[in-house]
Amino acid sequence: MSISPERCPLCGQPNDCARATQPDDKGPCWCMKETFPPELIARVPEEARGCACICQRCLADAQREK
Repeated sequence: MSISPERCPLCGQPNDCARATQPDDKGPCWCMKETFPPELIARVPEEARGCACICQRCLADAQREK
């Protein structure tokens, strides 16, 4: 699996990570205001953890599944 910081490690779609797409902007990313269920984080491949953000769609899908 190729890891791209701009892509969700679960679905491969753009994750809109402010840190990855706007590295000069030191402000917080959208994800800093969110709570990610542990079971969603557990689905991220080990090699992608800490390297690529989960996208808003995958987060919303996981929250709906609860």
